[in-house]
Amino acid sequence: MKRNLLAAMVVAGAFIQAGCNGCNNDKKTHEAATAPPAADKTAEKAADPVDKPPPKAAAQAEPAVVEYRGPRSESADGYKIATGFANSADQPIRQLEAMEKTSVYITVMDKDNSPVGQLGTLAGQQMHAFLVATDMRQGYYSAAAKAVEPGADGRKVEFKPREGGDHALIVAFRTEDGAPRTISSPVVIRGALPSVAGPGIASLPSRSRTVGGEVQLIAQPSRPKVGQTVTFGTTWLDNTGQPTGKPPAQFLVVYNATLGEGVLIAPRDGQTLTWKPTEPGVYLVLTAPIDDSRALTWKIHVDPAEPIPPASEQPPASDQAPATDDPVPAKEETK
Repeated sequence: MKRNLLAAMVVAGAFIQAGCNGCNNDKKTHEAATAPPAADKTAEKAADPVDKPPPKAAAQAEPAVVEYRGPRSESADGYKIATGFANSADQPIRQLEAMEKTSVYITVMDKDNSPVGQLGTLAGQQMHAFLVATDMRQGYYSAAAKAVEPGADGRKVEFKPREGGDHALIVAFRTEDGAPRTISSPVVIRGALPSVAGPGIASLPSRSRTVGGEVQLIAQPSRPKVGQTVTFGTTWLDNTGQPTGKPPAQFLVVYNATLGEGVLIAPRDGQTLTWKPTEPGVYLVLTAPIDDSRALTWKIHVDPAEPIPPASEQPPASDQAPATDDPVPAKEETK
């Protein structure tokens, strides 16, 4: 009996041990079954570059917006010009054409877009107009002494350009209160383009050709800096280079290199032509010819103003009082 009981206990102990081992074996088997194989991990890593979206590119800085400073039919203070074209038969046309005489009707508009019918007089005319190619290969001049008819607001000027391409129509006038104003407008002339581009403003000479000779522009200083006052003068020369005695220009028009921003120099006394540039660069200078349809054109270079040294580089101010020869008064005794 005891032997059977002992045998049963041994068998039971063996079963219990075997059962625990079985539990451990099942746990290990389950872990082995659920854990991904090493080969699968390698495949997943290899697939990552394909499955994942590509990294976002670094944000690029937006390009700087360049301000347009060309002809726009409006001045900085809000005055505008409206234009219309007509052929030699006075029939309306859409644009000027090379080698054809064209009438340009110009109406000045004030800040409120109202037509300006009354204009002052500038060098004997109510309106001076210049038609210049943007590359300066050609430039023409015309003027209007009065409105197209009594009570009308527009003035008429005429041009007969030789070549087509991009141009600027530059208008100079005085308003009724005497204020000098100038406005430029973009104009595209239809017709054959030249095979060689023009010299550009920077290559214009100091003398401008005209009928019977040249006109020289004199500027003091000849190469000014920003903020310096420039005094202009003109001298008319014959074909031998000798002065002709013709009167100097009564006004000048100065424009930036893109022909969009300008100033009319027209003093009331008609004697001194002065200008104070506010930006460096090359500028176009225009004035009216005498007995010629070609505009008188020159250039002037303006250099940057001399920089002001920072405070750290300026010599320090002396802390001592300035020397004086006056005797130092004696202090009074206090009683």
